[in-house]
Amino acid sequence: MYASPNSNRRDELWEQLTTISQSMDKPWLVAGDFNDFSSPNEKQSLQGSNTQSINQDLRRSSKFNDRLNLCKLMDLGCAGPRLTWSNNQKGWANTMVRLDRALCNTEWRLTFPDGSVRNLPRTYSDHSPMMVLTQGISPFNPVCRPFKFMAAWITHENFKSIVESSWTIPTSSLSEKLDNLAHVANTWNKVRFLVIFLEGRDGYLGRSKGSRNPKLPTIPIIFTIWNLSLLSNIIMCCIKKNSCGSKSLEPSG
Repeated sequence: MYASPNSNRRDELWEQLTTISQSMDKPWLVAGDFNDFSSPNEKQSLQGSNTQSINQDLRRSSKFNDRLNLCKLMDLGCAGPRLTWSNNQKGWANTMVRLDRALCNTEWRLTFPDGSVRNLPRTYSDHSPMMVLTQGISPFNPVCRPFKFMAAWITHENFKSIVESSWTIPTSSLSEKLDNLAHVANTWNKVRFLVIFLEGRDGYLGRSKGSRNPKLPTIPIIFTIWNLSLLSNIIMCCIKKNSCGSKSLEPSG
């Protein structure tokens, strides 16, 4: 929903919501830009620090809370950026307010006890995007990261056979076939491309004889796509060992 910045039009909207609430006996969620805030703590502004502005904010937030109570709506709260709107001004002229929220009635909360709201960082808009999650916010699990297809895979001669072998595994749906392919491709990516890295053009990491600087093998592009952080760690380890006078590292096997 969207509430107008004009106070008279907001009054009309809340009259409609009040009428709906009186006969609403099903789960009800109202979310969007309410152009109001429930507490002066939900507004951050260096311009409105005088007594008149503070009293005006108190009256406005009190009226908003009275409307929530009349409609029997509760705030779902939020995770992420708390102040969802900015006037995009800098310094002393900047104002930020929590104008966006999700409200629900008791029936909705009982139906979705884990329901929650996630506010995302602002980008091009002056408002933060808002997500309402009925199953709650799951903690980040690196094992469940989204599958990413590496464009360099199609340049490898074995990739076609990898796809064909995974696709022939009996499954009950297209979704399961895609899951199998993602699992097989990720495993192959980690094992095969790591071998390609370790078998670099020069066959070793370390200082070449008669050279002042460590000579590193040419790293295939496909490996750099796979794991730049591991590559960085290996290079730093190599440089440290050479700076201490260590011998060149010979590849095992």
